[in-house]
Amino acid sequence: MASSKNGGDQPLVAPAGGANPPVDSLTEGLDDAAAAAPKETGETDREQAIREAAYAAYERRGKTEGNAEQDWLDAEAEVKARSGP
Repeated sequence: MASSKNGGDQPLVAPAGGANPPVDSLTEGLDDAAAAAPKETGETDREQAIREAAYAAYERRGKTEGNAEQDWLDAEAEVKARSGP
């Protein structure tokens, strides 16, 4: 039996009815522009580059846990240095 992330021993199950929540509930509270606007391509590419650099740092460290935040910050600085101001 899989345990939940909250430390309990309850199985992880789908919501009642087996369906995902409607998309409207996922964007509730956001203004129309924020709910509809996708990230700009440059921002998405930059975030992906940071994610990859942070993961590379994790691999260099032997995939040991506990440094994710520092890896992300170092990766942001690395990507910024590569792309310029």
